[in-house]
Formats: sequence, C-alpha cells, structure tokens
Amino acid sequence: MKIGLVSLGCPKNLVDSEVMLGLAAEAGHQLTQDPSAADVLVVNTCAFIDSAKQESVDAILEMAGHKKNGSCQRLIVTGCLAERYRDALQAEIPEIDAVLGTGEVPDIVRAIGGTASSSAATPLKLYRPSDFAKPADLSAHDGLGYSILRTPNEWRFRTPKGEWTTVTMRSTLRCNNDFALKQFALDGIGLAFFPRFFVENELTAGKLVQVLKDFPGPELSINAVYETRRHLLPKVQAFLETNVRKLEASIFEQAKTETQTGIDCNTGSAACKEGQPASMKLVAVTPADEALRKDALAKAIMPGFAQRCGADCVANWNATIGQSLGLKMGQ
Repeated sequence: MKIGLVSLGCPKNLVDSEVMLGLAAEAGHQLTQDPSAADVLVVNTCAFIDSAKQESVDAILEMAGHKKNGSCQRLIVTGCLAERYRDALQAEIPEIDAVLGTGEVPDIVRAIGGTASSSAATPLKLYRPSDFAKPADLSAHDGLGYSILRTPNEWRFRTPKGEWTTVTMRSTLRCNNDFALKQFALDGIGLAFFPRFFVENELTAGKLVQVLKDFPGPELSINAVYETRRHLLPKVQAFLETNVRKLEASIFEQAKTETQTGIDCNTGSAACKEGQPASMKLVAVTPADEALRKDALAKAIMPGFAQRCGADCVANWNATIGQSLGLKMGQ
C-alpha cells in the first residue's frame, strides 16, 4: 500500500513521523509524497497552542477530502491532538479510521492494516542543479511546504532581468517547523525553499545542494525587538551594538566583493565567475562625476530614504555612511 504523511509541530513530532515512515517501509509499504495517490494518509498533529490545534484540524479535513476525491482508503490521525481529543476527533470527523496517541507510534503498522506489497520503500530522490534551468522546472518535482506561510506552495524568484516569477509547487508534505523541514530535505523527501543562513552549514558540507543560483528568492529582513529604548539594559545595548557592527562589516565586505566582481567581469581585467567577460574601459572618477553623484543622492534618493528611516536612523546614517561620503541627510 502507498502511505502518505503530513507532519506538524515540534522536533519530537518529526522524530515520531520518521519512525512511523520507517516502520511502514520495513513492513513493505511504499511511501508517497502525493496525497491523492496514497492508499493510507497519516496526519501527525500538534496541540501546543490554539493556532497549532486549528492547523492540525485543517490538515485532517484536507486529507479527509482524498477519501472522496483520491485513492485514500484509510485516514490515521496521530500525535498530541490525537492524544488529547481522541473521542472528539472520531465523533466530529467520521472519515478518521484510526487514532494513535503519542505513546502508540509502534502501532502504526497495525493501524495501516491491509496487506502490504512486496516492493521496498520508494527510494529517496537525488536532485542535481543541472535538472533545473529555470524556476518553472521545479513544478515537476515534489516540494516541502512551510505551513506557517500564507501560501506555502507558492515560491517566488527574481529573474536575471529583475522580474519576479512565481512557481506553484506540488507541495505534498507540509510542516510548521523549519527544523523538521530541513531534516526532511536532508532525508531526500523533496525540495525545500530556505533562507541561505539557515542551511549554510549543510551546503558547505555538501549535505544539501543549491539549485537555481541565478534566481534568488525574496530578501528577508532582520529585526531586533526589545522592550524600550529609554530604559535599555546595558547588556542588551552591548548585544545590539556588537551585532550591528558585525552586520555592517559583512555588508560592506559583500559590497566590496560584488563591486570587484563587477569590475572584473565588465573590463576583463581578471577571471569572471559570472560568465563571459566584457571589454569595457575603466576610467578614473573625475570631480565632475563625484559632484553629479552627490547631487543625485541629495536630491533624488536621500529625501525619500530619510522620510522612511526616522530620526534615529538618519542620525546614525549621518554619523557613519554620510560622514564617509561627505553628505548629510536632513529629517
């Protein structure tokens, strides 16, 4: 029989999900990432907070729909929600065939029932960067959906021309825990869409491979939230200042590297890692050029930036970047 699973909640649920999938595979069942093709669907639920409960109920109802419109013959609910609301779930959702609490993970094979096929579990998929030339190529593969997002199946990319394109993924496994999703990706269950910092170690170690390097996703903001600026604890102030300095240093270093790469590729003065180098001529900046640049910044860019930035931000800019450029921003 083909088994599909939706895992929600904490890392413990992830472990339980992997154990259940392993037991099902050992029993001779096949694992599928397509719920419409599954003979048995398992929803491993979370009940930590109200929103998690609602998400679990929504996932159960969605999978229950495959008993009418898909191949699903049995629907099994496991995890914390099943542990706490076993009777209510079976009474309110008659499509549920079996409920297993948090201590009943080993009973998953019994709950699946039926006669398992003799074939082994579906082998994990291996992806190569060469399989993906453009974002549209992703739609033919299975994706892992981060269910906290409003549209977990929609992945956005910026093309080399600066235009945005959206791919609707066949996201057959969804989870509201990013660490669980990363583990699923490491296990080869499907493609995932992560901020680079979250998988940097895995990329460096070769455990994960980045695809579509020329099509970056949306940038993420980094926010520091603290109680009040007026009575800021010294250790909080020190933490913020230290990390801002580190962040500024990394940004300037990246800008320096990208600037040099642009010079190398446009002038052909060194090896170009981004493609075929051009043969443009690099000329020195004249005083007239510098005056034109400052005028453009002062009149076209800085006023709008100052309006969005706020008084503290403007003061900080004037004391750092503005000082190095010889410019002063007004509020």
